[in-house]
Amino acid sequence: MTKFQLHRISKALADPMRYRILSRIAGEDELACTDLRCALPITPATLSHHIKELSQAGLIDVRKNSKFMHMKLRKGLWKDYLATLSKL
Repeated sequence: MTKFQLHRISKALADPMRYRILSRIAGEDELACTDLRCALPITPATLSHHIKELSQAGLIDVRKNSKFMHMKLRKGLWKDYLATLSKL
């Protein structure tokens, strides 16, 4: 894992709501954005922003199916991130 990746992921997870969103996504094989939206007290625009940040950090894959979005954790990258943190 590069320093840039480590920084990008850490910055994305520094936001408590993003960490909460990632935790929900990680708990499922794949999670629909509508299911996530119903479970969190934030606006659709704010959720979209957080999903974009998590995706740009490389933490999640987003799949669009018509007008619906489905997300899943990139487990390999997550394991690499945790392994890098454990070496600090």
